[in-house]
Formats: sequence, structure tokens, C-alpha cells
Amino acid sequence: MKFINNERLIAYPIIIFVISWATYFAVTFSGTGLTDGFGKTIGADFICFYSASSMLRDGAAADVYDIEKLMTKEASITKKEDYDFASAWFYPPIYLLFIKKLASVSYLHALLLFTLVTFSMYFLSMALLLPNRLSYLWLVTFPGVFQNITNGQNGFLSATILTSSLYFIDKKPFIAGLILGIMSYKPHLAFAPFLILLATKNYKALSGCALSSATLVIVSILSFGFAPWGSFLRTLPLADTLAMSGFLPWYKMNSPQAGFLLLGIPPELARLLHIAIALGAIAFTAMLWRQKANFNLRASALIITTLLSVPFGYDYDLAMLAPALIWFGLEAWKSGWSTYEKSIIIVAWIVPIVSPPIALGTHILLTPLVLIMLLVAIRNRYKSEQQEASLVS
Repeated sequence: MKFINNERLIAYPIIIFVISWATYFAVTFSGTGLTDGFGKTIGADFICFYSASSMLRDGAAADVYDIEKLMTKEASITKKEDYDFASAWFYPPIYLLFIKKLASVSYLHALLLFTLVTFSMYFLSMALLLPNRLSYLWLVTFPGVFQNITNGQNGFLSATILTSSLYFIDKKPFIAGLILGIMSYKPHLAFAPFLILLATKNYKALSGCALSSATLVIVSILSFGFAPWGSFLRTLPLADTLAMSGFLPWYKMNSPQAGFLLLGIPPELARLLHIAIALGAIAFTAMLWRQKANFNLRASALIITTLLSVPFGYDYDLAMLAPALIWFGLEAWKSGWSTYEKSIIIVAWIVPIVSPPIALGTHILLTPLVLIMLLVAIRNRYKSEQQEASLVS
């Protein structure tokens, strides 16, 4: 792509960054109180975290899973009465340990602190892996970062856990597993990495993962009792029903299943097609790890497969896509770009911010298509490297 050069690789991210944040601040500051110019709560999903924390301070851990009680708490904080199930609590009680202290300060202060702390963790975990200043620019300006901040979500925490685990996976697999086990706060994001560890017989990492997960479960029971776990398990069928029915917005999701549902494919068939794609992606990524492919390719593939395999992951989870794109881009930069790789990287870089509006208008969900294209590009690069290695030998 001739219109892409080093100067534009710096300029384009900055331009998108400035436009996105200027628009966001204009909308935010045109509202009143905790409401922005569109009538939405500032911080969006964060109101759910803050309300749950407030209920914990009242000693009502199990009530967090009671949708009516949670919405009543949200309305009392925001002075709004139009909340829906999107603000319900579907996390395991482990996450209650992480958000317990949020309501110790005011809502906006808590939102700011939550964002600063989780972004700092995200940035520092990436600093362990990124090689130069240009990589930091791409990271900070990545639209997935924007989506996570404006949604008031925990994508930075998930990305920190996964990338930190990858940092240790070859050198200290038990430590890597201990870190990955923290993802039990959002267990659907640990599913693909767990299967890949199992397929590659990385028992040290698996034992670390089991230890930290079990520890968090025990600590949550000691802190809140057994009742929240029973309530959590009872909410799972409701969460699936709301997601499959479209009550939770498909256009903001990342999965093939959501893409099929948007196209009008029957739910059970959409689920089966998703499972087939997810298992194919997991099998391919496990092969890369078994064959000891270079770190950049297999780490990128693991992150992409994690995002692709989750049935109902959202745009804010794409914060973890940034290191995958940077690793893959650095690998291509080092050994030479193919004719299409730059195009894929550019489309993937902007997909967190363009996929939702396009899906809303056309019912075509770009994110899973782009994730699949990235895996195909990784496969092609891996095959090319294997062929070069065989010629040299």
C-alpha cells in the first residue's frame, strides 16, 4: 500500500485519536450531572460496577444478582429510571473482590481512578513486550482503548492478565498460569487459552491457573459467603437468553455467532457455526504452540483466537487486540510485508470503532471477519517461514 509510509503510520493514529476524543468530550460535557448529551450515563457500563460496590457496602452481596434491586440502586445513583437488563450483573463473585472499594468515593472519582489504574496496568504490561516508541503510540491511540474507556469497562484488566501471562509463558510457565487464573473473574475469556494449554500439555501453566482460580473462589466465599455463587449460577441461563434474543446488542460484539444472528440465521444454527469456527481457530493456535512457532506469531494468534471464540465478547474487549496487531506487524516489518498484510493490519486497527456503526446500519458485523482474516494471515506467514527454513536446511 503506497499511501502507507512511516510518517503516515504516525499521523493517521493521532488523527483518529484526536477526532474520537474530541467528539466524546463534546458529547460528555454537553450533558448535565452524570448524564451526557445523548442522555446516557457517563462511563456507561461502569454504573453497574459502582452500584454493585455500593450494595456490597450495604452488606448485600447476593442482591447484586437481583436485577430489580441492582437497577434500583443504579437509578438512585444516576437519578434515572430507564435502566434495562444491559446493566445487570452477570460476573462471578470473584469480580466482586475487585470492585468492592469503588463506592468508597463518588461515582466520577471512582470512574477516573478505575480507568487510570487499569490503563496503567495495561500500559505497563505492554511495556514489557513492545520494542519501541512507535509501538507505544499505536497502543495509546488504538481505538479499542477508546472503546474501553468510554464504556467504563474492564478490557484493560483482561488485556493485562493475558499479555502478562504471555510474557512469562516460555520462561516461567507456572507464573504464567498463576496470572492467567485471575481471568476467572471473566471465565469465558480464559476458555481458549485454557484449551490451548491443555492441547500443548503445559501442565505447569495449568497447575498455576488452577491454583490461582481456586484461591480466588475460596477468598470470594470467605468474603461474601456461598449465596452469591448460587445466585450467579442461576443468572447464567438468563444471560444466555438475553444475548441470543438480541436484547444485549449484537452489533457491538466480536463473535461469529453475533454476526450470524445479525444476518437472521436461526440461533441454534448460529451457535453451531460459531462453535465450529472457534474450535478451528483453537486447533490452529494450539498447533502453532506445539510447533514452537516464533513468539510474535503464536502470541498474536492466541489473543485473536481468544477474542474470536467468545460467543458474546464486546468491542471494549478489543483492547487486548492491540498487542496482537503490534506483534504481527513487527514480525512482518522485520521480514518483509506481503501484498495484503498492511491492509489487514489497518482494517483491524480501526475495526473497534467502525464495526458497531456499520453493523447497526447494514447487519454485517466486521469484527469476526477481520479476526478470521488475521488468523489466515498468521497461517500464511507461518507457512512461508517454514518453507524458508526448509530451504535453508
